[in-house]
Amino acid sequence: MFFNSRKKQEAQILAPQLLKIIEESCQLVNLTLKPDVFFFRYELLKETSSRLLELSKYIKLKGTSPSDMVAMITAKEHAATMDFLHRYFESVEQTAAERKTLKGTRNQFDRFYKSLQPFYSRMDAEHIAYIEGAYGRSVAELRRL
Repeated sequence: MFFNSRKKQEAQILAPQLLKIIEESCQLVNLTLKPDVFFFRYELLKETSSRLLELSKYIKLKGTSPSDMVAMITAKEHAATMDFLHRYFESVEQTAAERKTLKGTRNQFDRFYKSLQPFYSRMDAEHIAYIEGAYGRSVAELRRL
């Protein structure tokens, strides 16, 4: 009895903090242009929502249920990663277009490619193919200039 009461108190204290982390992580995942931030926050989002699911045994939460939240986060991971890659590449293209030299332009695409390589283990084949294709097309286009 005492154990459940303690768990309930702990859940009441932790739940608002976890919800805040989830909200902030969702915002960052949807807006960031930095690979390390995106992948760290998506992992944090999955872990935090799973923790919230555990706490939901002891307290009632309003809004989306934690089990639905976990399922949605897992189901949308592929699309969220692809959205991030598109958003990131578009920003790289914009920055590259502003460069005055061919070398400066090429460096933008090289940084894009190199910054994503450490995260290949967290991506599926479609994500990697997009990165390789976008980088390859951009570099090939620069060679023609």
